[in-house]
Amino acid sequence: MEDEDDYRFLRIADAMSSIGQNISLIGIVADAWPPKKSTYSDFVCTLIVVDESFHKAGLTVNVYGDSEDALPSVKSVGDIVIFTHIKMQRAHFAFFRKRFSSFALYEGNHGIDFTPYQVSANFHPTDRDKKFVAKLRKSIVTSGVVSDLKKPLLMKETREAERCTMICKVLHIQTLPKDERCVFVWDGTDASPLCINNKLEEEICHPLPLHLETFALPIDTMRTFPPVGTILRMVPSKGVRDMEMNSLVCDKWFKLADIILEVHAGLWQAVVMPFTRLLSMSNEDPLVIKREECYNDRVSNSWGHMPFWCFPTPSLVTDIEPQPLPVASLREILTYRSVTAKFKCVVRVVALLPWCVADFRNADGIYRLRLTLEDATARIHAFVYAEDGEQMFGKNPSSVELKEMRNKFLGIKVDEAGNELVNIPRNPPWIECYIKSYYLDKKDPWVSRRYRMYGSEFKELVPVIH
Repeated sequence: MEDEDDYRFLRIADAMSSIGQNISLIGIVADAWPPKKSTYSDFVCTLIVVDESFHKAGLTVNVYGDSEDALPSVKSVGDIVIFTHIKMQRAHFAFFRKRFSSFALYEGNHGIDFTPYQVSANFHPTDRDKKFVAKLRKSIVTSGVVSDLKKPLLMKETREAERCTMICKVLHIQTLPKDERCVFVWDGTDASPLCINNKLEEEICHPLPLHLETFALPIDTMRTFPPVGTILRMVPSKGVRDMEMNSLVCDKWFKLADIILEVHAGLWQAVVMPFTRLLSMSNEDPLVIKREECYNDRVSNSWGHMPFWCFPTPSLVTDIEPQPLPVASLREILTYRSVTAKFKCVVRVVALLPWCVADFRNADGIYRLRLTLEDATARIHAFVYAEDGEQMFGKNPSSVELKEMRNKFLGIKVDEAGNELVNIPRNPPWIECYIKSYYLDKKDPWVSRRYRMYGSEFKELVPVIH
């Protein structure tokens, strides 16, 4: 170390070569596991600590205590921890001995004083601690050592069945049966669109859901959400205790470390596992600031309300009439303050009812279809009726032409002979369309609100060849 006061704390890089010795160090908390029962009768939690000398993998410290209250309760990634008399068991790993070791937790670079917010019972502070805390707070800002350890992914970068870490804002918390929690999180980006595995005929008895919740969220709740960006539903797995989920608070940013992403009915869902860590983050954290800046840049542009995945332009499947309407997300349509309105959207058609082209029109020759539309924000049912169907499909198309248009809409692949390929997941294209909202019952317009697609027509048909 550089001066005589530095003898008290080892750099983490130096601690790596002190196997079997008791050491003291000060570092930045890069990650933390929630407390759990150890294999004995006490409790244990795990912290990963970094400093400027060693921040690619970090030092893992297991902390033991007689109760959960005796363990470190880290407020935010990037906070500072002092450990004294912990034992280096092997490279990258140390453990905290209940009788001899001690710890203190300080706020990170956003802290304004030098009083620890939590200390162990046998911690003895010194005046020199302030110097090291101040020095480390400065290094958090200048070196970015925490972000080097494990880069969090954005929602747009995630994949199914992936164990990943994300930084998200908690928008809403819903209590489920048995007092479990369902949490809705968001980072301002669009999760990647998913292929649809449902067969067309399943839409009759087993339709694609508009949402994974039993009941849709109240519209007043949805109006508090940002207009664009995927909102990810996050639920606990079996074995996850209430304590982990209860640490989440609305309108705060959290690091969701080691969650599992699943797909249900073509919709994303995150699962909190026993090994997941949910850590509060400061609004001043550079990673939080970056996400908010990117979102603000997005919504300030005319293209910002289009789905990220349709760039640079939607597919050329449909033509729409020119109308002076900005692009709106489906969430904006659902939460619009007026019951009746017109909107321009970029969506995918993920399901269709009826699915058989012979049933597109009733006995009087009138088109009557229900489309399931989705973008990165929501799913809705929209109807195609009468003259709107004639504009879209033509007044008297053949069954072959109707089938080709349906296959285009739904992303059904065909071979060179035009035969549909079975058991192939569908990936519907992004299309531009107009939606108008209306109501069926004047006495209850919001409950009876419906949506109708209009002003769209198919371009020249080109089969989707596998």
